[in-house]
Amino acid sequence: MALRPGLFDAQGHIDERRIRDRFGLRARVEYRKIFTEDLDLPPEELSRFAGELAHPVTHTATLGAAPARPFDHVIEVGYRPGVMDPEGRSAKLLAGYVLGRTFPFERRVAVQHQRLIRGALSPAELRKVAGLFSNDTVQTFRIWSFAKWKRGIAPYMPTVRVPPPGPVRRYDLDLPDGELLALSAERMLALDIAEMGRIREHFSRPKTVEARRRVGLDGRATDVELEHLGQAWSEHCKHKIFNADITYVEGGREEHIAEGIFRRYIRAATLDIQRRKPGFIKSVLWDNSGVVDLDPGADHYLCFKCETHNSPSFIEPYGGAITGIVGVYRDPMGTGRGSRLTFGVWGYCTGSPFYKGALRPPLHPDQLLDGIHRGVRDGGNKHGVPTAIGGTFFDDSYLGKCLVYVGAAGLIPKTVAGRPGYEKWVRPGDRIIVAGGRVGKDGIHGATASSQEYSEGTPAGHVQIGDPYTQKNVQEFLLEALGEGLIDFAQDSGAGGIGSAAGEMSEYSGGARIELDRDLFKYEGLAPWEILESESQERMFFAVDPANVRRFAEIAEKWDVEWRDIGEFTDSGHFHLLYKGATVGYLDIDFLHKGVPQKRLRAVWRTPEERGLREPSLDALARRGPGRLLHDLLRRENVASREFLQREYDTRVQGRTVVPAFIGEGSDVPSDAFVQKLEFGRTGAVACGIGLNPTFGKIDTYAMAMLSANEGLMRVVAVGADPDRAANNGNYCWPGVLADESDEPEYKTAQLVRAARAQSDFATGTDVATISGKDSMKIQGNILDSRGRRHRVFGLPAIQFATIGHVPDAAGCVTADLKLAGDIVYVVGPPTRDELGGSELHEMLGEPGLNVPRVDLPASMETYRALHSAMRAGLVESAKACSKGGLAAALSLAAFGGGLGASIDLRRVPSDIPAGDRHRDLRLLFSESASRFVVSVAPGNAAAFEKVMGGRAARFGTVVPRSVVVTGSGGKVILREEAARLKRSWRSTFAHKLHAGGGAP
Repeated sequence: MALRPGLFDAQGHIDERRIRDRFGLRARVEYRKIFTEDLDLPPEELSRFAGELAHPVTHTATLGAAPARPFDHVIEVGYRPGVMDPEGRSAKLLAGYVLGRTFPFERRVAVQHQRLIRGALSPAELRKVAGLFSNDTVQTFRIWSFAKWKRGIAPYMPTVRVPPPGPVRRYDLDLPDGELLALSAERMLALDIAEMGRIREHFSRPKTVEARRRVGLDGRATDVELEHLGQAWSEHCKHKIFNADITYVEGGREEHIAEGIFRRYIRAATLDIQRRKPGFIKSVLWDNSGVVDLDPGADHYLCFKCETHNSPSFIEPYGGAITGIVGVYRDPMGTGRGSRLTFGVWGYCTGSPFYKGALRPPLHPDQLLDGIHRGVRDGGNKHGVPTAIGGTFFDDSYLGKCLVYVGAAGLIPKTVAGRPGYEKWVRPGDRIIVAGGRVGKDGIHGATASSQEYSEGTPAGHVQIGDPYTQKNVQEFLLEALGEGLIDFAQDSGAGGIGSAAGEMSEYSGGARIELDRDLFKYEGLAPWEILESESQERMFFAVDPANVRRFAEIAEKWDVEWRDIGEFTDSGHFHLLYKGATVGYLDIDFLHKGVPQKRLRAVWRTPEERGLREPSLDALARRGPGRLLHDLLRRENVASREFLQREYDTRVQGRTVVPAFIGEGSDVPSDAFVQKLEFGRTGAVACGIGLNPTFGKIDTYAMAMLSANEGLMRVVAVGADPDRAANNGNYCWPGVLADESDEPEYKTAQLVRAARAQSDFATGTDVATISGKDSMKIQGNILDSRGRRHRVFGLPAIQFATIGHVPDAAGCVTADLKLAGDIVYVVGPPTRDELGGSELHEMLGEPGLNVPRVDLPASMETYRALHSAMRAGLVESAKACSKGGLAAALSLAAFGGGLGASIDLRRVPSDIPAGDRHRDLRLLFSESASRFVVSVAPGNAAAFEKVMGGRAARFGTVVPRSVVVTGSGGKVILREEAARLKRSWRSTFAHKLHAGGGAP
């Protein structure tokens, strides 16, 4: 399929720029898409199908090789055998619709992407270019010369050839410790000697041996059982570090956290808030997402869950990211008895896209980011879910493993079949129904691989390609079945597949009996343990009363959703697994879910001063002058416009978006938060904002966690959310804390403890509960440098807080862009302090500093409530939360949005910075002190606004037509810059990617 002659080849243009930017090579590229089919169509049907694939205005479809002007080489990229090809699957469905036929599952359409290259590239350069457009983990490429192409090339149809599985393997676990560890490594279980020893001890118990004998097993563990225990006890699934017994040491004093940081800090604070706000928080910290009643008058609750998908995305960014976003959608879908997806969120931490250092990660950060971006884009846009808002953070510590945050919200009916929609149950006798995608070898060892640091030996089998169209059908099917009251329990199939989903559900009934061979398969040859643990995508599990199965099946058929009844829930006390009638696994439910031994860790905190940190001199920056300094700061990667990412995400689909990701006269300035109406016909809405800033953790992770959580709350307040009806998700990404995987295990553990303590303090001080979240450890990797030397690279500890808040009246939402010249500009919130520690200004010096911002929670909440009251009264024209870059960056972005300027006087900014400080103006402009806003108010509303704010707002300027003008502490103008020029600086860093990003795989 090719463009019609004379039309601009946008994809070819994108590819040319990527080749030039990455390798400095000049080549012309013509892009084509190839559909290879084995549907056995007669010529007339084949021609009709081809015609339907091509848009009649823009494309032509040719059977065989399409004519082309002479070129030098062609590069063709396609998926490897066994890898999901979502576009090929959709093309097959199209053929069925067009021709009125149903094709067997084994018949397929495969898609390849061809680039016709015109340019004098060597064979080595061609291979480098091919590597830019493919990932060897899931794709393969072919290269031909023009002459060979003219003679004809064989079509590529990836075919899976898997030998029949061998017999179930059995293992005598009565082994020395060394051999047990070797067995764990051999099977990629990622279990340590304490855990393997506990399994050995369990299988040796007479009670266990007798129970197994009754179902035809002996005392040896099967490969099915070992693999399932490896998954169920993985760090990914059991959160062993968050639940570890920790001895924390600070200043010579010891504190014993026997119950673990999750129970002491996160769970305790959340449940305490739930007890005090039962009407608001409905279900937390046990289901796939947390549930709140944002609007008591609405017909739906809101559920919200954020996840990470770091390891798969680092190996195969497109597949890892699309699987991440489509996978996290299944968390709200699997909350209660089901929900309707309403929006998604994202966040990426990678090395600098401009990285030119000696380290050689598997993919350059620029290529990595591009793949992640395309994956999230396709997962959201093709699912019909707004990809609402997100953020990025660039730091070369993430060369060893990237961070990919994804999240989703759903709407749960308040009442389903006479009971609250967030309730769910499993009864003995309920059928175990799986619906959606089929099982293959993709996704095996996902839970265990993500529980390890990256190295060249990390298994790639856990990488998958998500298919949003298939899952969209599953969503619609689920909603109809939910509406008819057919579902008792809905569950996401994520890491661990059947083992995880049905295994977790079985805990509620007290057992399960599963016939593994009754599932649906992509191809033959899967071993029983692979069927159990495969994480093949787009799959949901349901507990269904036997009386409802027939109607359940009718709805599935209506929506073209494949399903299978694979067993029943029991109260036997065992997870009973069969394959072709024979028992292949029989695990005690209590041992499976509660038998993992608790880890014991020691945490020793070292203060920033003990680590040698100091406040850097600002003299070098001061010599640049405030104007040049502001331009330079706005160009920095972590401040500059990242429109090239969010622009390709659909934020308006479903039609309820009130404040999209971009605001302002050019719709090109990021909003502090996304706002979406909960329901048509009601005034209430939900706001969602992101807080993410790992830089502060270089000084103190307590401050990092506190400031990130606070930033998320600030952002939703800035658009009109009620600070007393807010909640968040906290997603931890942490480098290794265990002795065998870390350079500073005790210090990194202490960092983790301090972050969790800050989260608890924030929740207690604000009544903003963490209703769900995730911890992802092992943010590190072993990578080579240009000389072949190995380096262990640890990522900065990071927490992304995604905050939701109730907007009482969507019509009263406020945006960040300045509205009219003559409006009065206020700085709202606590005083601006000498708090440049961890700021972007200090990052320009390459030193984090010491004076990290502190959050005064009582004063902050007073500010947020007062500002919300002012917004409810219609007194606020614009509001911008201050974060990276301080007042200077916030004011600039507000000006960019309105196409206006502002004249401000730093003498009117409340501050305790000494008047004699020679860098006072720089500190006032660029300090990142917490809980502050830049707000504009119409002159006629100024008196009323100041009265409502009660001394928490200081008038420090006015909106003017074109320029940003700053009067310094000495009474003289220290900065006068055209807002348009500042905006050009802000947009310049990634301008090349805005028109050259995305595109085809």
